[in-house]
Amino acid sequence: MVSSLASQLAQGASLNSALLVDRILLVSSKEAAHHDLEAIYALGLNGFLQLKALKPSLRAYERTLFSDAAKPMTGRCTPRKSMRNWTMTLVLEWLVRRFRINEFNVQDILRVFFPYHESPHFTKMVSLLHITDDSSFRFLIPYKTRAKSLPRAALVTEMLKNADLARFVSDLLPAALKEGGAGSHRTLVAFHTGTLLDFIARQQSLDEGTAAYVLPAAMDPLSINPDADPQFKSANVQEYLLGSFLLLAALAQKCSLSAKALKGIASAVSSCADRVSPKQCVRVLLAILAPQNELEKLPRGVVDSLLGIPNLDKELTDTLRIVGAEKLISPLVARLFTRLADDHAVNLLNSILTCPTVTPPVIRRATAGLLRRLIENDGETDGDDSLANVRMLLVQLQQRHPEITQQVLQEALENDQERDVVERVVVSLASTGRAVQERKPTVRAIATRDLESVKSAIRARATTPTPPSSSALRNPDAVAPVFLEDPSGFVSPPSKSIVRTHLTFAAEHFYRAVSKQEDAVLAARIVDEIFMPFLLFSKPREKTATLVWEIIEATAQDGTDSTALSNHELLGGCVEAVRWEQARQQQQQPEEGEGGYRNVELLAKINLAVSAKIAGENVLASQRYPHHLEILLAKLHDASPYSRAMAYLTTRALLSRLSGEIQLDAAYRVLQAMKFENLDGMGDFMDNVDNVQAFLHDLSLGTVVVLKPNSQQTKHRLQVSILTMIPTIPRPSGRVLDWLAIAPGSDGRDIRYVQLMRAVYSFSNSSSSLPLLSTHLLRLLFVKLGDDALAFLAGIWLNTLVDGTDAVKDSHICYAALRHAAAFLEAHATTEHWVDFQTVLPAILVSLQSPTRRVREAAAECLALIAKISQAKDASAVYAYDTIYGADSASLQYADWTDFRKYMEALADVTTHLIHDGGYLQVLHQEHLAESKTDTKRQAGYKQRIMCYLLSHVNACPIQLAKLAILKSIQSVSGLVKHQVLLPTIQAVFEELSSAGESILLNPFYQDFPPLLVSSFDASSASDLNDSTKPSWPAFERVLRLCFQIDRVGTSRAVLEQNLQRGLFTRLSMERKAHVCRALLDMGQVAHTMSECKQLLTDILTEVPLMLHLLVSLQPTTEDPSQRASKRARLDDAVEKTSSDGVASLSLLMEVLASKSLPGSLELISCLLETLGKVTHGSSAAITDRSYVEQLLMSAVESAVVNVQGVPALLPGSIRLDILVELIRVSENPQTFHQALLVMASLARLAPDAVLHNVMPVFTFMGSNVFHRDDSYSFRVVQKTIDSIVPVMIESLRRSHSERLDLYIASRDFLRIFTDASNHIPRHRRAKFFSHLVDVLGPDEFLPPVCMLLVDKMANRVVRQNAQDAHSSLSLPLTAFQQYSLEQHLSLLVEVLNEVHRLVNQDADMYSHQHTFLDIPQDDEQHDQVSAISKRRAVALLIYCDHALKEMSVITPPKSDKASTTSSTLLTSLLRLATSKDGSEAKGDIAITAQTTIASTLRVMSVVDFVTGALSMIASGDTDVQAKALELLGERLVDVKEDTRHEITTTVVEIVEAIRRVLSSGPATPLIRAAFHALEGITRTSCKGEESRLQVLYPLSCNSKLGPRLIPYLRDIVHECTSVIGEATQLDIGNQTVKEASNVLRTLLSEIPTFWSEHDLTQVIDLHLGLCLPTSTKHESASLATVMKTMAKRVPPHVFIPTLCKAWASSALRQNAEPSRYICYFSLVKRAVRIAPRPVILEHLRTLSAMFQDALGINEVVETKEVEHELLAAFLELVVKLNETAFKPLLRKLCDWAFADESPVRHAITFCHVYVSLLDFFKARKSGLMVPYMSFLWQPLIKQLADASEEPQLWSSVLQTLTLALQYDEGGFWRDDRLQQLLTVLVNQLPVCVQFNIAEGKTALMDVLVAAAEVTNDDALLKTLNFDVLMCTRSEDARLRILALPHGAKMLGFAAETTTFIAECAEDEHDGVVRAAHQLKNAVESIAGSIDVL
Repeated sequence: MVSSLASQLAQGASLNSALLVDRILLVSSKEAAHHDLEAIYALGLNGFLQLKALKPSLRAYERTLFSDAAKPMTGRCTPRKSMRNWTMTLVLEWLVRRFRINEFNVQDILRVFFPYHESPHFTKMVSLLHITDDSSFRFLIPYKTRAKSLPRAALVTEMLKNADLARFVSDLLPAALKEGGAGSHRTLVAFHTGTLLDFIARQQSLDEGTAAYVLPAAMDPLSINPDADPQFKSANVQEYLLGSFLLLAALAQKCSLSAKALKGIASAVSSCADRVSPKQCVRVLLAILAPQNELEKLPRGVVDSLLGIPNLDKELTDTLRIVGAEKLISPLVARLFTRLADDHAVNLLNSILTCPTVTPPVIRRATAGLLRRLIENDGETDGDDSLANVRMLLVQLQQRHPEITQQVLQEALENDQERDVVERVVVSLASTGRAVQERKPTVRAIATRDLESVKSAIRARATTPTPPSSSALRNPDAVAPVFLEDPSGFVSPPSKSIVRTHLTFAAEHFYRAVSKQEDAVLAARIVDEIFMPFLLFSKPREKTATLVWEIIEATAQDGTDSTALSNHELLGGCVEAVRWEQARQQQQQPEEGEGGYRNVELLAKINLAVSAKIAGENVLASQRYPHHLEILLAKLHDASPYSRAMAYLTTRALLSRLSGEIQLDAAYRVLQAMKFENLDGMGDFMDNVDNVQAFLHDLSLGTVVVLKPNSQQTKHRLQVSILTMIPTIPRPSGRVLDWLAIAPGSDGRDIRYVQLMRAVYSFSNSSSSLPLLSTHLLRLLFVKLGDDALAFLAGIWLNTLVDGTDAVKDSHICYAALRHAAAFLEAHATTEHWVDFQTVLPAILVSLQSPTRRVREAAAECLALIAKISQAKDASAVYAYDTIYGADSASLQYADWTDFRKYMEALADVTTHLIHDGGYLQVLHQEHLAESKTDTKRQAGYKQRIMCYLLSHVNACPIQLAKLAILKSIQSVSGLVKHQVLLPTIQAVFEELSSAGESILLNPFYQDFPPLLVSSFDASSASDLNDSTKPSWPAFERVLRLCFQIDRVGTSRAVLEQNLQRGLFTRLSMERKAHVCRALLDMGQVAHTMSECKQLLTDILTEVPLMLHLLVSLQPTTEDPSQRASKRARLDDAVEKTSSDGVASLSLLMEVLASKSLPGSLELISCLLETLGKVTHGSSAAITDRSYVEQLLMSAVESAVVNVQGVPALLPGSIRLDILVELIRVSENPQTFHQALLVMASLARLAPDAVLHNVMPVFTFMGSNVFHRDDSYSFRVVQKTIDSIVPVMIESLRRSHSERLDLYIASRDFLRIFTDASNHIPRHRRAKFFSHLVDVLGPDEFLPPVCMLLVDKMANRVVRQNAQDAHSSLSLPLTAFQQYSLEQHLSLLVEVLNEVHRLVNQDADMYSHQHTFLDIPQDDEQHDQVSAISKRRAVALLIYCDHALKEMSVITPPKSDKASTTSSTLLTSLLRLATSKDGSEAKGDIAITAQTTIASTLRVMSVVDFVTGALSMIASGDTDVQAKALELLGERLVDVKEDTRHEITTTVVEIVEAIRRVLSSGPATPLIRAAFHALEGITRTSCKGEESRLQVLYPLSCNSKLGPRLIPYLRDIVHECTSVIGEATQLDIGNQTVKEASNVLRTLLSEIPTFWSEHDLTQVIDLHLGLCLPTSTKHESASLATVMKTMAKRVPPHVFIPTLCKAWASSALRQNAEPSRYICYFSLVKRAVRIAPRPVILEHLRTLSAMFQDALGINEVVETKEVEHELLAAFLELVVKLNETAFKPLLRKLCDWAFADESPVRHAITFCHVYVSLLDFFKARKSGLMVPYMSFLWQPLIKQLADASEEPQLWSSVLQTLTLALQYDEGGFWRDDRLQQLLTVLVNQLPVCVQFNIAEGKTALMDVLVAAAEVTNDDALLKTLNFDVLMCTRSEDARLRILALPHGAKMLGFAAETTTFIAECAEDEHDGVVRAAHQLKNAVESIAGSIDVL
């Protein structure tokens, strides 16, 4: 037992195990209370399995962590090394609960969780960790307390304070990488990088210590080799490297690294070049090297790695733009100089040195290095490739950086020794021609690139305004080819300073060279980009233009020279035109004062002439007209205002000379090229203009261009001049223009003309700032249009619609068009020109639906005018008859004049509403055109004709949004003609949707228009759809299929569904309905339309005949087994597809039917079952499809059955349940099986006889197929089946059997179907299943049989198990029936016990005719076996009763009388079983089990019921029952509550009387013993009213309730009890006797303490002291100790204390000087004194003081510390009760007793101990009360100290006393005179201490010396003390010298006096003295400073 307890304590030893009792890492504390260790184990194992699947390498830990051997292990039992690898977070729960890793692996857990420090998981884990105050992680304690996550800033802050933490954090990733990367992951890398970056950033500078662990943390990931270790993933490796790069870059900014360290870092970084991008590698090297001192050269390995990087030259040249790049480039260049024989290195050097952004320091260092190489080789380069490369690089540097090269050469020339060599080098560098002829290809390539650089320089200088540009063009024949190679740098306008040179070179040389090459494109570019900006004459640039024309004229010396610039196709004849205009001007001499004007006019005419020449004769006649036109249009937006003005003039001239389609096309393109949408941007440049024609005259325009070419107004004037030309363009002849044509995307001559006119109209109405211009344009436009103006205006307002009637773009344009249309109509009305404008009315109706009010107002005005015109008697013509929509106008239907007039009157009446509400037109049409049953034939005809008129415009109108607006206005009007007229449009639109694909649906029109078309197929169209001769049905079917096949026509589909649901489907014929349903079933096979098809079918499929029709048509065919062929023929694909489609359609149909509530039609149910049978036996579908259809069919059957009202009278066989039974038998699908059961259950109401006929097979199949399934659905299926079928079976049994036992036996086989299948039912569902079964069966009748069958099933196992295992085995019958009432539970138990009695009786008489519920074989040969079975069953049933009673609640009296009666019956039955006199083993087991069950029964019985039942059993004549009842009564009454005990007083009195009769009946028997036992229980719990009866039986009973009635018997009882205890102790009878006697004594002491005499007390005290021996048992001492405590507490002190003192004086205590007796005695005295009041103590002080004085001398007899300790404790209790008056004499008396002359030494020692105890006691209470009493003690103490040379113990005691007196003094006793006397005596004790040579002596002496020094305030005394002590160092005894050297802190200040003695002792021959001297020296120096004496 001890070892077991030790092991348990070892397992439970945990510093914070209490924190884990109700704490689980994964759930809350409240939920954690429901999880035990096994649950945590299962949870952890499951997590580990998942983790193992993700990472198979963790399999190695499975045996260690999750084997059975690991369950009893803890963290203490596990090796520390193996625990460090536990980083699997999913198994943390198990590791925490079992291995306590939160205590023993704190670092390992933090190593895992630190990367997640900001997550909730880190917070949870930290809350479980055990973090000590001295840990590096103690900063986490506040976060643990507050359950907060750790911010990174706080972590970094702590790292700055705690180097150990920083080292730990920085080592996380390197440690994981060293272990193969198994613990590395992306989060760790991010944490490592981010944390260290913050750590470095917050450092002012890194010291060497910090860099010592930060630098390796950044460097270690660079050493990863993923090829050698496949565990490293490539993506992770790159993250490691990039993180290290960042850290190294940051580290380089914060600390200075040595050159060696820099080289090492650079080598490590470059070694990773193949695993990162080139940019990353180069930039990191730069970031590391830039802040450091520049290296001389990069390491060879670094350069080797860099040369292997692709496109390194590009990366390096990009890097040169970064500040500090020279720190990388210069060392690299220096290293590359050593590899000049390597072509790759030379190319890299060349790229670096020729880069434009290279810094001067790099150039200077490179030049000096290359020059040094040449100087070292004496300037010779022949025969050495590397030196040739050196010279070529120097040439490059000399050409690109001549200043720096010259400086370096000049510095080299200053060295006289190398001057000659340097001069030769300079001479060799003077020419580059030799380089091109070098033999080495690399040198030649570099030289060629050098020439290319020269060419680049020439090109750059050619267009610069600096003087060298002229020199670049001095040799044109040599330079021209250079420009021809790349003309982009030359073909551009030159700067002003080099115009002459540049243009002369271009005209004389460059253009001729281009012409010779016949490059027409480049030649045109030269003219357009170089010369065109200078051709325009203007006042600012007149001279420049003159110069340019002179240059062009100079090239015209030979008119036949095709290479001359003047002969270019654009400039041909331009020079002559210029000279001709100039000649005309010279002929007309200007008058005086008009010279300036004439000059401007001349320049204007020249410009007009040149532009006309270019446009009319050159561009128009050129074969490259489109190209020139493109260039000309591009020039309209040229940055140069001169080029732009010339382009506008040329364009204007060109448009005036074009005609026909070319003119329209050019005008359209010019209008687009000008890129202005309105006239707002032109400002007010026409404010002062009166005449637009004069304003836009040619000469006026030319003059403005000459005077203000840069002005924006000039540009606007030119643009307006072009704009005014467009309306004058003739319309296309011979064509009918479509004025309503759609503008975007149209093409053709007529459409272009319409677009141009619309553009002019839009510009005219775009701004009100230029009214004159707008009026001029409109006048030109309307004059040109004539009568077509209204159609043109209709096209304007219709084409400005953006989104139908919802929004209008440019509403002002639309408004203007309508206002102009109103003016047009007003003109007709005014002139009485009566024209039918019904062709324009739909366009006006569209504008009436505009969201803009003023647009509607303008449209309403037009509407009113048309209404006015329609009032005429007749119309002369129809406006735009069959031309309004172009070719599509032929399909229009016209309204006659009367109908049109009536329609216009209706519109005119609601004009106000139409103005206020844009949607009112739809309301009007609904009211005016909707058909009504009250309409006359004429009215109906009118409405149909107007509908046809409007719908025909929908068909014919080309504008989609106009179609939409018209159709939307009549969308709420329904009629037969609607779909008839729209049928062509419907077919066209949906064919377009089907052919164009879903891309067309991106157009908003196709999202809104098709739904409006589809809405025409409503209920009114049903007659046409039913007529097979009409084309409506094919169109409708096509639309139906397309609506469901095209995914994005959801709105159309919704409209069609809505119409079908709102009457269309109901009006269709049965055939059409079936077609619609079949079509929907076919289209429902597609995934995206399945749900909508199903929903629509659900809504429309409501008629039973239609359902029957569809079911019959879709039923699969079955094969006749009798006619099956021997070999099946192979079906072709078409047949198989048809079959599969049929099954799919049937499946979809059944989904629809199963999802809705079907009508309760028996015909439908029969058809569904027939279809189910055909599907089950069909072979066309796959098994899975078949099962699904079967389930749907059964769901439909169930739905129909539910809606059958009442119970109809059915013919036999009308509902074929055999189909369901067969399906249950053959089905392999559990879902199908479940469904069949549910259908069978639902049909039980309709056909109960058929169901009852098949009940056993059904439940048999259910038990084998369903019970074992662990899902909620299967369980619900079983419940529903039981609910429906079981009542039918039970009702049949009840009718056959009226007796309960007969009913049990008859239902036994049926019930066993369920109980035998209990093991197949999932464990967590068994209780609920059987509870539900009993509810259905009826708990009052069938609860006992079901329960007994369940217990019988486990009887063999239960009888062999212990209580806990048996309870687990019986958990099903125990938990399944907990919901039932208490009465039902008790009835169940009674029935069970009745069965037990039947089994026992049948076992006794095998051939009895008594039946039992649990059937037993009747074979004679098996009698023994049958007996064993009966016995096991009986015992098992009793065990069940026992456990059931334990879980039952207590039966309280208000519950039920029936329950009380039943409980009494239950107890009686159990008593009969328990008191069976049969001695057989079987009966013995039953009796034992019954006795156990009795205890459980008593627990649930109420006290009243129990006592009443006990009285009846005592009154019976059965002695066994009486004895058992009395025993139970005696045991149970003690536990009855006081309140309840009062309620049963009357019954108890009757029981007492019955006991009296039993006791007087005979000698001692078991019954008599039971009676005494019961009597004891009654007396112990007796209540008021029972004393008189109990007094009759006293002293047979002794109880505290009797109170004063016990006084007469007190002495006898005490004597008897002490005698009994004494005898029991001597005879070793037993502890129970001692305990009972002690209880009696304790009771007497508690009840009547004042009546105890001294004699009685002495007897008990002597008994107690006599038992205080080591040989006494613990139980005996404990029993009497309790009595003594009660005695000390209850007996009056004035009696008890004298008795104790007399007990000390008695010889009984002295006879045996046993220490344990003294301890017991003094303990009793201590307790008595503590409890006694102070007056009593003072009254008996003399007796007590005498007793204590005598007791203090006991040490002479008994020398044990335990006795002395207890004695002093008792004495302290006495002192506490005394005042000073009483205490002082007592102390003096003790002092005299101790220090008298004849007193033994032992007395003095004892007194010292007493005084020390008093000092400690009062000091603990913060009081120095005892120190003043030293006034009469210290002299005896000093005397004893002087005389104690022979008594070491006395000497030590005196020193201890003095020490405490000195320490506890509060400054009032120890004065200087006393201290002086004391110090002298103390110094003299040093030799005495050496003489005694005891361990504690030195300590005691030193303590008193230190205490004395601390109390002394006189320096003289201290100095004397110091000197006296140090004088002992000169003693001959080395031990004394060593003892005298240690000093107190207060005496160390006397350094001067102490130094001499230290010096002497330091030279002592004894090593111990020398060491002590050195120690003293160090102590003195720590206070007084250095004392240089050694």
